[in-house]
Amino acid sequence: HTRCSRDWSSDVCSSDLVASLMFGLENVGRDLLPASIVFGFLLFGALGVWLLVAHSRRIARPLLDLNLVKLPTWRIANFGVWPFRIGMGAHVLLIPMLLQLGFGLSAFASGSITFASAVGMLGMRAMSTPIMRRFGFRKVLIGASMAGSILPLVVLLFTPDTPHLLISLALLIIGLARSLFIAGFFALRYADVPQDRMSGATTLTAMIDQDRKSTRL
Repeated sequence: HTRCSRDWSSDVCSSDLVASLMFGLENVGRDLLPASIVFGFLLFGALGVWLLVAHSRRIARPLLDLNLVKLPTWRIANFGVWPFRIGMGAHVLLIPMLLQLGFGLSAFASGSITFASAVGMLGMRAMSTPIMRRFGFRKVLIGASMAGSILPLVVLLFTPDTPHLLISLALLIIGLARSLFIAGFFALRYADVPQDRMSGATTLTAMIDQDRKSTRL
């Protein structure tokens, strides 16, 4: 393996980018800070993005390899799936609010119901590989993406009178579909990434994941 010197300029720019954007995004709409300060952090983060892109184009081995966006599979798996991941993250936060604030359940009762979604997501991890081998990666990814997008609409049918067991069953199925979808797109991320660029791909992907979490909040 070729040993590369540390890219200090990218360190500074990326630290500014991640810290400023995440802080700004997490405070949008919370009314904890004046809007001018939140906007200032977002603007400062945008400046970091501009400096980082300009710097990355001038060197061969930047800390964040932005040329990865030229790979269709990596680009689609990270940015094309962004709305789905934001919706999934919001779904996890909104369902407990619906059960507690809308239906008047206690935190314990709400957690006992929504726990089924986590069980579904964890359970699918053991089944995702055999399913993809049996039915094919493309078919499974298309089916899981459709199911993961349509099934959450079932929540619109929930009422305070809906049996808790039925709600748990619905959340279990939603968790299974979403976990299968995520497993497929995680594999797609690195399908066409050359081995010598794998480190840069994992670094940039981790940063994108953190920014996505702030956006969904």
